[in-house]
Amino acid sequence: MDISIQKILDKALQDEALSRDEIIALLSLDSTTTAVESLYHAGREAARSFSKNQGRIWVAIGVDYQPCPMNCRFCSFGEAWGLIKSRMEWPPERIEELAVEFSDQGAHWITLRTTEDYSIDRLAELCRRVIQSTRGRVEMVANTGELTVTQAAQLKIAGFTTVYHSCRIREGIDTLLSVETRLSTMKAIREAGLKLAQLVEPIGVEHRPDEIADCLIQALAYGTSLTGAMARVPVIGTPLADLGPLPERELAKVIAVTRLAAGSRASDICVHPPIRAGVMAGANTVVVETGAVPRDMEKVGSEWRAFTLLEAKILLAEAGYDQLHY
Repeated sequence: MDISIQKILDKALQDEALSRDEIIALLSLDSTTTAVESLYHAGREAARSFSKNQGRIWVAIGVDYQPCPMNCRFCSFGEAWGLIKSRMEWPPERIEELAVEFSDQGAHWITLRTTEDYSIDRLAELCRRVIQSTRGRVEMVANTGELTVTQAAQLKIAGFTTVYHSCRIREGIDTLLSVETRLSTMKAIREAGLKLAQLVEPIGVEHRPDEIADCLIQALAYGTSLTGAMARVPVIGTPLADLGPLPERELAKVIAVTRLAAGSRASDICVHPPIRAGVMAGANTVVVETGAVPRDMEKVGSEWRAFTLLEAKILLAEAGYDQLHY
């Protein structure tokens, strides 16, 4: 399919939805060509409109981890891989301390990421404590296991505004969770009156343009308010590690297409891991992580990969986001 980047940009800026064929055609562009450079520029231009050129920083605090029987083939927590030997859980006091620190530095969202064994009651209480400690200066995001409408409503009452939950690429193939299960939770989140955040993830070198396109289209159909793309991090010892990392230009390409396809339906586009090419292609949000990280083999005592909130600010500023939220 022949495709004009300028026509796609014009269509996106008029907030017209891109067709599946158009999305696939864009994702099929050779990332070494000048055409993809034009795509990056188009994505960045769309960000000026739909993100109001405002950079945002998403902080994720991994509260706990333990060997997980779901054995997702990309996740370090998988019980079968034997990378995680014991349970880890940070005490609430430590979570509060981190939340205040990140809030003071200018985080826009703070995500509490927990395993399915961390109860909803405890997660709700932890949220209340963090809100009190930070004096409500940040939006609270939950990233946990499957949820019913009742459980999602409980999280909303506690003060969460958003839940991160995605139906991942090759769900049910590279994971033991079904597509239906993941979509049911996404529906419950929206029915409870919470915002839904989900990235197209975890993208590897083996994933086809149509798979990526369908994951994006599905995310938008379920009303995600924040989307974007996450590359799979090859953790040595997990089954998919030998496939290697996704080239940065490929990740940036997905970001540009996501920004153009999302339009006003998602004001914020996130790239993870944080890369300059991604923010230059239309991502206005980057993630700072600490604690239990499923892309690592042990607890991260400070920021993951030493990517601090200050560095996040610098990255966004260098990409021209001139209304940073801090």
